[in-house]
Amino acid sequence: MKKIILGFDPGTEKTGWALLTQIQGKIHLIEAGFIAIASKNSLQKRLGELLREATKILEKFSPDQIAIESQFVGLNPRATMAIAMSRGVILAAADQKNIEAFEYSPAEAKRGITGKGNATKEEVQKMCRLLFQRPFETPFDTTDAIALAYCHLNRIKTGIV
Repeated sequence: MKKIILGFDPGTEKTGWALLTQIQGKIHLIEAGFIAIASKNSLQKRLGELLREATKILEKFSPDQIAIESQFVGLNPRATMAIAMSRGVILAAADQKNIEAFEYSPAEAKRGITGKGNATKEEVQKMCRLLFQRPFETPFDTTDAIALAYCHLNRIKTGIV
């Protein structure tokens, strides 16, 4: 059965997204991009904008499932909380559309696409270029979202999910 997976790499200024599918065992990139959010706005306004834009993407593509980066705890508690709120907005938007969400750590997503859990963002982007034969001049948020969806599709393929 063909599944369409939407990967999200949440952020408060840029949120990457990527739509992938698997046809006859081969993973294909349908479309990818990022949601740019005005950093000058209050956190409330940025989260509202993220909700509106994520909902538009979910409505436009109607994915079967989403793959989202799990919570990352960084050194800056304020940034960690803001990203957690962004994750919550995306998860709530998916729930409103009855779309099941799966969470992967950054290391799982990197390992899923490069074979190395400690791959750099540049290595992830390079692998995306190689796999999908497209230039990726977009922010790393987009190729991180590709890695999340790719990881999830591979887990479906192997029966782990």
